[in-house]
This record gives sequence, structure tokens and C-alpha cells, in this order.
Amino acid sequence: MTTNQLFKTGQASKSPAGQQLFLLGFLGNISLAWKMALMAFVLFLGTLGVAGAAYSGLQSMRYQLSNIYDFMLIPIVAINHADTALADAQYQIENLDEATEQEAAENIDAIQSDNKLTADTIARYDTEWVTTVSPEFTQSLRDAGKLGLQQQELAALKSFHTAFSVYKSAIENYLVSVQTGTPDDALVNEALQNLQAARASLQTLIDVNNTYAEFSNTLAQASFQQALLTGFIVLVIGLVLGLFLSYLIVVSITSRLRILTHSTASLQQGNLDQFIDVAGRDEVSVLGAAFNSMALQLKNLFGTLEQRVAEGTHSLKLAAEVARAVSQVRSLDVMLNDATELIRSRFDLYYVQVYLTNPSRTALILQSGTGTVGAELVARAHQLPLNNASINGRAAIEKRSVIISNTSASTTFKPNPLLPETRSEMAVPLIIGERVVGVLDMQSHEVNKLNQEELTAFEALAGQLAIAIQNATFLAETEQARADVESQAQRQSRANWKDYLDAIHKPEEIGFVYEQSKIAPITPVEQSQLQINDNTLTASIAVIGESLGNLVVEMENQSPIARTSELVNIVARQVAQQIESLRLLDSAERYRFEAEEASRRLTREGWKDYVETNAGEGLSFKYDLKEVRPYDQNADQQTEESSTTLPLKIHDETVGKLVIQGLGSDDAESLELANAVAERLGAHIENLRLFEETKRGEIELDKRAHQLAAVAEVSSVSSRELDVDKMLHSVVHLTQRQFGLYHAHIFIYDENTAELKIVACGYKEGDPHEGTDGTAVIPIAQEQSLVARSARTRQAVIVNDVHNEPGWLPNPVLPDTASEMAVPLNIGDQILGVLDVQSERINAFSEEDANIYTTLASQVSTALQNAKSFSKSQQQAERESMLNTISQKIQSATTVEAVLQIAARELGHALGAPLTIAQLGMKDHNN
Repeated sequence: MTTNQLFKTGQASKSPAGQQLFLLGFLGNISLAWKMALMAFVLFLGTLGVAGAAYSGLQSMRYQLSNIYDFMLIPIVAINHADTALADAQYQIENLDEATEQEAAENIDAIQSDNKLTADTIARYDTEWVTTVSPEFTQSLRDAGKLGLQQQELAALKSFHTAFSVYKSAIENYLVSVQTGTPDDALVNEALQNLQAARASLQTLIDVNNTYAEFSNTLAQASFQQALLTGFIVLVIGLVLGLFLSYLIVVSITSRLRILTHSTASLQQGNLDQFIDVAGRDEVSVLGAAFNSMALQLKNLFGTLEQRVAEGTHSLKLAAEVARAVSQVRSLDVMLNDATELIRSRFDLYYVQVYLTNPSRTALILQSGTGTVGAELVARAHQLPLNNASINGRAAIEKRSVIISNTSASTTFKPNPLLPETRSEMAVPLIIGERVVGVLDMQSHEVNKLNQEELTAFEALAGQLAIAIQNATFLAETEQARADVESQAQRQSRANWKDYLDAIHKPEEIGFVYEQSKIAPITPVEQSQLQINDNTLTASIAVIGESLGNLVVEMENQSPIARTSELVNIVARQVAQQIESLRLLDSAERYRFEAEEASRRLTREGWKDYVETNAGEGLSFKYDLKEVRPYDQNADQQTEESSTTLPLKIHDETVGKLVIQGLGSDDAESLELANAVAERLGAHIENLRLFEETKRGEIELDKRAHQLAAVAEVSSVSSRELDVDKMLHSVVHLTQRQFGLYHAHIFIYDENTAELKIVACGYKEGDPHEGTDGTAVIPIAQEQSLVARSARTRQAVIVNDVHNEPGWLPNPVLPDTASEMAVPLNIGDQILGVLDVQSERINAFSEEDANIYTTLASQVSTALQNAKSFSKSQQQAERESMLNTISQKIQSATTVEAVLQIAARELGHALGAPLTIAQLGMKDHNN
């Protein structure tokens, strides 16, 4: 089928194909919902047919089963009961002769009861259960050729009635004879014979009814099978019709969907001329119409996009060209000037400029602009604040481009009198990572010249320009760093040579002259007479670019040639390298000697301090062949003069002596042993001294570590607390506890009164004054005060014996103070206060302690400033909130009177003023 055949409804022909096409056309004009409803209706009809066939079969089966129950099962049970009754009567009759009179009476009643039951049963059978009363069953027997069963049934009934009647008559006569006392045995025999005949007839009836039941069951099974067959046939017909209809529906949908899919694939591959002829009214037809509309829109859109892509590609090519041009320039100013001019000319713009952010990131500084306007603005040092007031500031703050396509219709555009023809403007931030380094601002004299479509190219250009700016900045910084390093190296080289030629170890000037085949030191006279002319070759003797001297060669009556000049320069460089190496060797040797001298001096000073420290313990001992005891050198000078004395040396420095009495000067072996002992003794006592100093150092280090940990704890606590008063009290409390002080307090400086006021005191635990701060106030100019002196000098002041310090100001609350140190709390040159600490021990504070407390004071100063700043910020925030609340209430007023009332009321509440007046007046105050 063709596309038109599938999507159009044609006229149906009489052929099967034409009929199918007609059905497809019909189905194409109804919706999917109606198609599904039609399919459901066909399936419903099939289901209804199956249900009808099943119902018919079940009804027939029910009828047959009803016959079995009504005409066979119930009669069989009733006849069995009657037969049982006759059997009981037979038993009673046979035992009647042997029974007593009472038993005979009971037997007679039983016989009569059994006879009545049998008679009633047979009477009911005659009226209700005999098959002749059911014409339908009789017809079924006739159809099956079993009508003889009815004849057999009727014959058995007739035989029963005859035998039963004779039996009843004989038994009644016999019972009468028994009652009269003259029983007749002949009647008994007659009754029993007829009773047997009646029971035989009943058995025949039972057999006939069993045959009826089997026959009815066969009919019921046949009806059930017929119902199943009929239902199956109806179900097959319904399924075939449903499948055929489903096939037609699926074909009506999938065939057209296949065409839509094919057209969509062609459209996806770029064939935009796809069109489907749609004539139906179902969902697929609607989808085909939507496809045609989409294809047409895509065709138009691709045409527009190709034009826009071509324009965008051109802009990107221009941006890449500008980026390549500016990336080749290293100087920042030259690069920005070239970049702005290239952007203006390539994109045909009115004006282009570049702003860079200042180091503090508070303003945009104009770095380059095109034309005379740009030069004038750069000369003025034009700049913009870094805020949202301008489009350039907004672009930098928001880190996104800002476009004004029509300046005359924009409320944010601010015209520049120097650029009156600006009609559109674009500001693109220059971003590296997350940091804005500047803004590229472009202006055009055409409306909508700078628009969203051009933004991609300009953002790409801005990215390249930002990288070029960063590279140029890095290059300038690198060049400056290299120049600084070279300058530092040159200064260091000159300083090294100045130290080397110090007129002590080496003369300040050294020079030699080779003349007339002789080498001799140059004299000042010869140096002053040396003239540089055209026949002279001069090469600088330079180390790391620093000139230290000259190599001068005077050519006799001939001009120097290039090779000779090169040779002189090479020799000068080799001389410079060699003399630098020699200087380094000499300097190393000199430093080694100075180090050894320093080592000896340190050893001497160390032992001097050790001897002074341990002078009271006695450092001389004598062994008299009995015991070792202290030795008094002054009291036993004569013994020492008559003995051999060996020095105890450490690093060639004599720190003591070993005196041996009785050692002969000619006993070489003993002298060698004594010298070895003296040498080892010196090394050992030096190790012991160093070990003691190490232990003292470890103790001192532990102390410093504890103090630094205390500083860290105090700093952490002070930095977390933003309430000034709480923070200062925490600081003095922790300082006193952690440093084991007698007392610690803080003074805060008041600039208005030039006084230091105590604000926080940290007493020892259990002190009666603990929890109080006092009211001490010290003028900063007061001489007799460590606190005031520390504030004035901005340095720590230590007094390790306050009682011998004339400038110490005693405090009656702290009578046990022996040492005191005051440390300033300052930020830069601004004095905030003073931290004062006191101890009960003399010489409690050292310079190392001063450094520790200075570090602590620095941390406390920072925390104090932060807390004050936070307090001011809170006050400012409360003030702004109050003003905002008052402003909102004033702005909500609708009358002048309400405004004045709100202003007076709210301002009075906010300031707590007892009287607030808000009034207006237009009085003439000319007089």
C-alpha cells in the first residue's frame, strides 16, 4: 500500500483487498479509544456467546440430574423403605403363634403399621414417581428406544397392587381369627405367599429405577459434552473475529507509524523536505500533522541557525585572531593598548576599554582605552568603585556579563560626556578561576549591535585576555624577582669582597702590573697615571655581575682586534672565577679559625659560669693514698710547687690541672700515662658539664612547652568569647592559673583621658580579693609605674626585684609581690592596654618569659580588637534595625499628621527620651 493509501480514506472496491482497504480507511477515521472499544465489544460478544452455550448445557445437565433425583433416587429409597416394612411384617406374622397375648397385640399393631407405610409409599409412587407423569422423560426414553422400561415399570406396579391387595385381605382375616381365638393357618400361608409376591414386584421397581438413573446420567453427560463443544466453537469464533479486528487496528496504526518512523529517520539524517499527506482524524493522523509542522519549523530554524552560526563563527575567528595577537606581547600596558584597538577595529565598535581591579579589590582602575578619549581617561587615572552602581562594577561583582542593547531605553546606563554616540554597551568580566582581575567594556554606536548572540565570542575573548593579563603580570613579577635576586647577589658579592679586603687580613686594593718583562705590585702613582685610549683593551673582573676590578691591556702603536678583545674578556672571566674560589677558600679557613676560637671561648665561658655556680661546693680534690678529700690550693701551695702539674684542657682551653706528687720528670712512661689520664679526665668532665647543661635545657624546654600550651589555651578561649568583659576575665584567670603566678591583671587604655584603667584581675585561688577587680587608674605619663612605662614604650618591662626598683609602684592589695612584668597589648602602633603579671619569687622573669608573654599579649590584643569590633557591629546592626523599623512605620503612614506622630513616638521609644517633638512650620524669620 502507498503512503496516500494509508493516510487517506479511499472508496472501497468489492474485492477483498478493496474491502480491507475500506476497513483500514474506516479505522483510520476513528480514534484509538473507539478502536479499543470496538475490539472490546467484539471480545464481549464472543464471551457472551460462550456464556450462553455454557448456560444452555448446564440447564440441560441440571434437568437430567433433576430427573435422576426426582424420578429415580427418591423412589428407590422409598421402595426400599416399603420393602423393609413388608419384611418386618413378614417377620411379625411368622412369630405371631409363639407370642404371648400382649406380644401378639403389639405384633398386630406393627403389622398394620408396616402395611399402612407400604400402601402410602405405593400410592405416592403411583401419583408422583411413575415416569409416565413426565412427558419429557417419556420422550427421551422413546428417542433412546427404551420405552419398554415404562411398560416393565407399569407391569411391576400392577403385579404389586394385585399381590398386596390379596395379602392385606388375607392378613386382616387372619388377624380377626387370632383375636377371636380361632387362628386360621391357611390364611397365614396365603398372606405370606402374596407378601413374597409383593416384595418381588418392589424389587422389580427398584431395578427399573436404577436403569432409569443410569440412562439419565448418560443423558446429563451428553448434555455437558455438547455444552463444552458449543462453548468452544463460540469461543474460537470470537477469538478469530477479535484477532482479525486487532490485526486491522494494528495495521491501521503500525503501518502509518512505520512511515512516520521512516520520515523521522530521514529528517534526523538532515533531509528537511519530509512531508506526509494526512487525511485521517485519529491520533496517528494528528501525529502526522504534528510531524509536518515540526519538519517545517525545523527547516526554517536550521536556515536561521546556519546564518547565526556563520555570524558566530566569524565572531569567534575574530576573537581568536585578537587573542593570538595579544598573547605575543609581554608588556602589560602595550598588550592592553593593542588588545583594545584590535577589538575596536575588528568588531567595528565605537569604543573599547579595559579596567583592572586594584590590589585591595575596592575599585576598577582604567588601564587602557581606545582613541583620544581613552588616552584622556587614562591620564586622569579614571576609576570606578567596585559596586553595582555601574555596569562594569556590576559585571565584576556578579561575575557575569552585563549587556545593554539599547542605552536610551535603559535606566542603569550612565552616559559619558566624552562618548555621546554610545547606543549599546557590553561589560564582560575578566575571570581567572574564581578571581575577577578586571572588566572588558565595549561600546557601539548602533542599537542592538552588542547583544546576547555576540556574547559567546566576547566571553571567549575575555577569557584569553584574562590569561594574557595574568601571564604578563606573572612575567613582570618574575622579571622583577630575577632583577631583585641578581641585585641581592651583587650586593652580597660586594659585601663578601669588602669583608675579605678588610685592610686587616688583606689590603683594601690589590693590583699588579706587568711591564718590561717584570711583574710588580701597582702603586697608587701608576694607577693614577693609567690612561684609557684607543690602544687600550679593558675587561671588567666581575663576580655575579658585580665589578670588582679591571684587566687592562695596552697595545703598543696598534689598534686592538676582535680576537684580542675576546681573549682579554675570557681571561678576565677566568680571573674572576679563580679569585672568587680563592676568596671562598680563604674565607672558609678564616671562618673555621673563628669557629674554633668561638668554641674555645664558649668552653672557657661555660666553665667559668660552672665554677662560679658551684663555687660553694668545692671543685678541687686530693688523694693521699688513704682517702679522697677536698683540696685547699692556697693552704697547700708548697706541695703543689714540688709536684708535677698537668693541665686539664678542653678544645685547647685550660680549665683545670692535675697535680701528681712524686712523679719524676725522667719517667717517660709514667708521664705518658698521666697525660693520657689528664686528657681523658678533661673530656669526661666536659661531657658531665654538657650533660648537666642539657638537663637544665630540657627543664627549661619543658617549662617553655607548658607556657606555650598555656598561651594556646588562653588564645583559644579569648578568640571564642566575643563579650569583652568576659573575655578579659577569662584571660587573667587562665594566665594566673596556667603560669603559676601570684597575680595577673589587665589595664585598658582610654585615648580620651590618656589613662590606663584596670578592668580584670586574676588572684590566686582562695585569695580574699578573688572575684574583685579594683578601681586603679594610672595616667600613661606617670613615671613611677611599670604599666605606664610599658604602654609608652610599647615594650615589655621586667623588674625581678621590685623592692630595689625606684620606679616601682606598690599595691597594698598585693603585699607579696617580688617580681613584676608588664607587657603591652597593642595592634601595630595602636596601644589597647597592658597585661601585668606578678610573682612572689625574685628573678622570676627572663627575656624568654618576656617573649612568651609578648606572644600571649599579641593573641589577647587580637581577640580584644575582634570583640570590640563585634560589639560595634552589634550596636550598628541594632541601630540599623531600629532605623529600618522606624522608616517602615513612617513609610506606612498616609497622612502628614500620622508621619509626625510616628516619628515622635518611635524616636522617643528608641532613645528613651522623656520628651520628643516632631513639628512643621513655615513662619517668616526675616526679622
